[in-house]
Amino acid sequence: MTPTCDYGGMRRVLLVLSVCLATIASACLNDRDSLADEVRLKPDVIWMITGRFERNPQLYFEMRIRRVQAELAKNPAQPDLYDDVSVAYERLGKHGDAIDWIEKKRRLLEKMGPDATQDHDWYRYYANAGTFRVHDWVANRGKRPLAELKRAVSDIAEAIRLNPNAHFGREGYQLAALKWLLAVQTGSTGTPLARSEWLSEQIAANRAAAPDGIAGLIRLGGAWESPDIFDALAASLSSPRTRILRTMALLRRNELLAKGIQPIGQMSQADVAPGDDDEPLYRRLRKSAEDWEKARSDFMMTRLRAGRHPDTDPSFWSGYVELPKPELPDLPFWERLTFRNTGPWVFLVLSVAAIVWKVLYDRNRQKKLAATAI
Repeated sequence: MTPTCDYGGMRRVLLVLSVCLATIASACLNDRDSLADEVRLKPDVIWMITGRFERNPQLYFEMRIRRVQAELAKNPAQPDLYDDVSVAYERLGKHGDAIDWIEKKRRLLEKMGPDATQDHDWYRYYANAGTFRVHDWVANRGKRPLAELKRAVSDIAEAIRLNPNAHFGREGYQLAALKWLLAVQTGSTGTPLARSEWLSEQIAANRAAAPDGIAGLIRLGGAWESPDIFDALAASLSSPRTRILRTMALLRRNELLAKGIQPIGQMSQADVAPGDDDEPLYRRLRKSAEDWEKARSDFMMTRLRAGRHPDTDPSFWSGYVELPKPELPDLPFWERLTFRNTGPWVFLVLSVAAIVWKVLYDRNRQKKLAATAI
């Protein structure tokens, strides 16, 4: 009896194997696990965490206030300018003045009537008014009635109704945080913001967009020094592909706590392991962001003191050379060996081993049968 080999079966096995190889090759092109790739996935989040975003000097806002107030004295019927002057006061930490000026806008809009106003006029009023009120309430905790916080929640809800997608949905996360804050004050929850039902619901609605929405509160909502917000940001970065960004958010949260900044609620149980390898990188990025901010501020102050302002001087930024962003290193090879990118290859190796074993087993069996037949 002549030994035979099932070449048809072998061809089928090889065909399946080639498909597996093609699939794995395609998957690996999109399965990269490095900080640089995390940043490509969430391009702004790393810079919000480490502080590389624009924060203008105090004089910038003081000059804007003087100019805008002079313009409004000549012609009060300019709704957008009330936003400019009120936000400038808010950036200076003068929440009461900010509220006074945004309420002047409300009275102007009511006087102008619906035929002369648009939804975006009212959207900006409610978005700013709600933000100013909650900042004033937090800055004066215990001195402001709870009704002011409730009104802030109502204002932000109305802003969302008028413009649901403004700032990429940032107000949705702001509203979630305000509802949580209100619940904390009324004693109806002791849950950290990171695990609150309101934020969890917002994240579940669009998990991919959640980190950007929460990071927007840092850049646009003044949450740069809020441990609660960074704790919540870390919770939204739960994907294995954003592990380092999550660690960075927790490191920023811990940095604020170490400075003595008291959170509004409890912190989540999540933390950074002592001696985490990402901490030196975080420190380097923070130092780079501080150097960038100082260079930018020094450039601005020289021109602001000379009476120049970017609102009115088109050449204000002429000659400015921005410090480059630091290079972001790839993870070491062994840190990239997660099941996500090694699992398919383990499966491939085991499959090849099984095929080789089966071929050798069949060949050996056929030899024995041939020998018996003789």
